[in-house]
Amino acid sequence: MISPSLPGGTFSASKFIISDILNAECAYIKESRGAPVGNAINAGVGVGIFKDYRIIKDWLKVTDEIKPNPERHKFYNKIYQIYRQLYPALKKHYKKLAKVTGYT
Repeated sequence: MISPSLPGGTFSASKFIISDILNAECAYIKESRGAPVGNAINAGVGVGIFKDYRIIKDWLKVTDEIKPNPERHKFYNKIYQIYRQLYPALKKHYKKLAKVTGYT
């Protein structure tokens, strides 16, 4: 299970989209305590202090748990495969867009 960080009041459809794209259960918390808590949990799991990410439920108030939809995951994966084929041809155009918009 993962716990993506989304801004407060985030439209609920985005929660399902994230779960479906990643093909992973996602837990959402009521109040985000920011990156430091997430970093601590990641580090704890990484070095073996915590067995897995279920510690999130002990540390934080989970408000939503979203399970992925296998059919939607397949759909998003098909789109991603097409994007991967298109990206090499579009890469130079992305650089131009970044220059024009200032997003470098």
